[in-house]
Amino acid sequence: MSTVNAIINENKITAQTIQRLIKASVGSAEVSAEVTMTNAVVASYTGGQITENGEVKASFNQYAGGKMQISADVEYFSQAQAILTPFMQKMDAIDAIALSGQKEADWYIDEAKAAMQAGTMVYAGKYSAPDYETILAAGCDLAIENTMIYHMPEVIEQLERIGVPVLIERSSYEPEPLGRMEWLKLYAALLGREDAACAYYDDLIAALAPVLDQEPTGQTVAFFYITTSGAVNVRKSGDYIAKAIRMAGGEYVSFDESGEENALSTMTIQMESFYDTALDSDVLIYNSTIDGGITSIDELLAKSPLFADFKAVQTGNVWCITKNFYQESLALGDMILDVHAVLNNPDAADLRFLKKLS
Repeated sequence: MSTVNAIINENKITAQTIQRLIKASVGSAEVSAEVTMTNAVVASYTGGQITENGEVKASFNQYAGGKMQISADVEYFSQAQAILTPFMQKMDAIDAIALSGQKEADWYIDEAKAAMQAGTMVYAGKYSAPDYETILAAGCDLAIENTMIYHMPEVIEQLERIGVPVLIERSSYEPEPLGRMEWLKLYAALLGREDAACAYYDDLIAALAPVLDQEPTGQTVAFFYITTSGAVNVRKSGDYIAKAIRMAGGEYVSFDESGEENALSTMTIQMESFYDTALDSDVLIYNSTIDGGITSIDELLAKSPLFADFKAVQTGNVWCITKNFYQESLALGDMILDVHAVLNNPDAADLRFLKKLS
């Protein structure tokens, strides 16, 4: 469970009171409430329980000094971003997401597409322009947003004004790849499935252990894509992708000297600079998640004929990362395993995210 602190002034505990408890996660310590989740359409609190249409939705235990323990069911997550779904997928809890900030056509996760086709997950507008009527009609309990919502504070205010607490998902600020995957435990806490999440995370670490324990291969890897203007977008050396490549045993081809870690994890350089630095890279990985991807080396050469000079192109060691990578946050471990496989076998097959270009 997640512990939050708040002040309860009402004698009668209502659904709105519970929402305020969740919102006040950094409030006063006078009341400590352990919260699993709440139902936004519950009407009243009687006899130690919250009920709706005769069905118990939450139970309370009153302690001395105003301390209260709250246990309740998860019913809805709204405006769920792609980062959330893989966590729910692994916990068999896709049905906990009622509203999505992505349309069906934009999903690459089969379970999410199926839920939208079945109508159990409904598009409720993008993060910057949510459909408040749909959110209200669904009886939404919690809006989970990624950090892009910081650019739209009025949306946060309006959601809270209509009684929907907002949780801002900050896994993108995690500097370490394994830290990003560990966010599984947060959503498990909301669902009351901490033990299952911890076991799954431990399995992930165990699967990576043989790779993490090996010595670096000494092979260099460049990760990039070509912009519409012909420039090259690359990851900074402190970015989690660069770190994942190093964890896999590769030497990330860096284009920045500082190694500074901040929210801006990419940089755009001219093709000439990329050529000078990455020409002798052992492996090229094209980031297809941004511009739609490429399927052959000929398509890469069409973006710039200079690639014909690259060592990796000449040796046939060019790979493309699949579009679903950024919707499969928990599978970052598989990405590390993919890169490790490529570094040890240029003809590696049956990989999760990397596809070889020919």
